Amino acid sequence: MKIKNRLTYLFAVIVGALLLVFSVSIYFFYAQYRERDFTQRLKVRALTTAQIIVEVEDVDPGLIKLLNAKDKSVLYHEHVVIFLNRKEIFNTGVEKLMISKPVLDKIEKRNEYRFEQNEKEVIGITYSDHNGKYIIIVSGYDKYGFDKLQNLELILLIGWFIFILIVIGLGRFFADRVLSPISEVVSKVDNITASNLSARVQIGESVEQDELHQLAETFNRMLDRIQYAFESQKSFVSNASHELRTPLTSLEGQLEVGLISDRSIDEYKQILSSSLEDLLRLNGLLNGLLDLAQTDTATLDINFGPVRIDELVLTVIDECQRKFPHITISFEYENMPEEEEKLVIQANEQWLKTAVLNVIDNACKYSDNTKVQVLINVTDVWIVIKVIDFGIGIPEKEITKILEPFYRADNTKSIAGHGIGLSLSNKIFKIHKGNIQLFSNLGFGTRVFMALPVAK
Repeated sequence: MKIKNRLTYLFAVIVGALLLVFSVSIYFFYAQYRERDFTQRLKVRALTTAQIIVEVEDVDPGLIKLLNAKDKSVLYHEHVVIFLNRKEIFNTGVEKLMISKPVLDKIEKRNEYRFEQNEKEVIGITYSDHNGKYIIIVSGYDKYGFDKLQNLELILLIGWFIFILIVIGLGRFFADRVLSPISEVVSKVDNITASNLSARVQIGESVEQDELHQLAETFNRMLDRIQYAFESQKSFVSNASHELRTPLTSLEGQLEVGLISDRSIDEYKQILSSSLEDLLRLNGLLNGLLDLAQTDTATLDINFGPVRIDELVLTVIDECQRKFPHITISFEYENMPEEEEKLVIQANEQWLKTAVLNVIDNACKYSDNTKVQVLINVTDVWIVIKVIDFGIGIPEKEITKILEPFYRADNTKSIAGHGIGLSLSNKIFKIHKGNIQLFSNLGFGTRVFMALPVAK
């Protein structure tokens, strides 16, 4: 069942139930009112009869009948019975009213007693004078009251049925109005495919940003992420294909040249040496691609353990120093924490080492043969590893793109690289709830701040 139908029926059931309770309450309270009103009329008739008995010494039944005939307030099917000292002295009515001894006892005991007999309502009262104790009983049928009650019941029933039909119609109308933007969102989302990922969900403008606008904005944010991932994937495949094709083409060309004719041993050694460089370059590229793929697909399976940051950084510096012996790499603490345990965090040591190694290795490559500084700053919240070089720097317009896979600044084309290292380091730090920030001045060097949360 569609939501609009469910909302319509649910709304109709709720309103119908409330209206039914309201109608039953009206019927019940009016029935109570009719009963009290008719009882009061019976009591008035009984008191009127008592007054006649007091004012007239010798009560003539014919006189009472004559008075009743002239009285316009006589009740429908009225019946009057009078007892004097428990002896019946007057009984008039269409049907004889049977009064039992227990009923007389209750009337005498309570002085006023109401009961029902043969669909008639009866009231009995007592009155005393010099002749003795009178019991006056009056009965009647509230024909007009019951007719009104029946008409009220019919009106309430018909009104309830008509009102339910109106509620269903209005509920369906407003459900269509309220849910039409959702149908619009569904229709637009259904038309978004891989060929038009730039399309976005738009719904009618309103003064308030209601839940439907929030839904559309959520869809749009999701589409932004999907589009970014899709375009990143296309860029990744394109760049990876290009980067893989270059060393393979070079390797293929060198091997073909070596097979064209016989060459000297030195020439073969030169070809093999060049081929080995291409293979090493290809191997490094493949390792980088595998690491990138692993960070995207296996983040939930990483094994974390205690890692001391300063020891890891010193290990990386030693490796880079052996690779770049002509560059001076310095290390120092900006502030050494009083508790050395603050330098220990939960991390994957191998991945974190790879991330830091990529950053320091880049600093050495692009330092323009000058020194590189590595600093550690520990606060109550973060451990920050600062890597500072004084090399070629990064153009300001490209610094926001430098963390994307395969992106390389224009001024680095002459230096070997694939543009994978920093993007891989950035992903690894994000996995560890950290981040990387870059600050650079073209021609003056680059500062890379790698922040990791302090273990709690």
